[in-house]
Formats: sequence, C-alpha cells, structure tokens
Amino acid sequence: MKISGVKLKELRIKFKMTQGDIAKYLGVSEVAFARYDQGKCNPSIANFIKLAELLKTSVQYLVIGTDTEKEYDLGNVTPFSERVKALRKERHLTQKQVAAELDIRETAYQTYEYGTHEPKLEKLIKLADLFHVTLDELLGRNET
Repeated sequence: MKISGVKLKELRIKFKMTQGDIAKYLGVSEVAFARYDQGKCNPSIANFIKLAELLKTSVQYLVIGTDTEKEYDLGNVTPFSERVKALRKERHLTQKQVAAELDIRETAYQTYEYGTHEPKLEKLIKLADLFHVTLDELLGRNET
C-alpha cells in the first residue's frame, strides 16, 4: 500500500505549493517527493508527520482518505519506537504476539521498538488496527 497521491496532490494544490516547495521542507529531492505525490512510494514516519502538519491534515487522511478531525501539536510528538512499545504494553501483549499479528518475526518487530527500523505502511495500518488507534496516534502525534 502506498500513500494516497491523489489526496497529497489535492492538498498541495489547495495550499498553492509546488513539489519543490514541499521537497525542500521535507529535506528530500524533488524526484523523491514526486514519487510520494504520484503515490509510488511512501515517506519516512518523520516525513509523514511533517507532511500532515504542513498540509494541516492528519496522516490518516493522507493514507486512507478519512480525517480524524483532531488537532495535533508538531512540537509534541512521541518517537514511534516509544509509542509502539507503550501501546503494546497498554494492551498487555508480548512482542511475540504483536509479531504474530503482523506476520513477521519477533526480531523484526523488536527493531521497531528499538528504533532501528520503521515498518512499511501496510504494517503501520495493521498496528493501528491491532491497537485500535489512528495512524496519527500510532505515529506519536499528540493532540493540542
């Protein structure tokens, strides 16, 4: 699954921004951003959050097309590794149980909690569903 290039492009046009403007803001090349804009690849977790903030929307909207109608504070973002670990513990799940739900090895899941790797978008969506949170909440965006 890829970011909704349609939603991203609509918002970029609404705010009268070029691909170059947003690429510069994210610190990526224009070619890399063009691939996001076309829905061909996904940004990092940090850049998902920056995009949502810049375009005054939610990550949920950028990916799925439904908005959470919550306001988030960019200066108040919990690192993904900390957030996913806290959510797992709140639900009294083991790393092994979460890994099984994601259909990955336990050691692969552990890299998410250690902050050494980020999951692909399809795994992020599965994690959000498993923990019953929005993508924004999963990615550590805290409400204002």
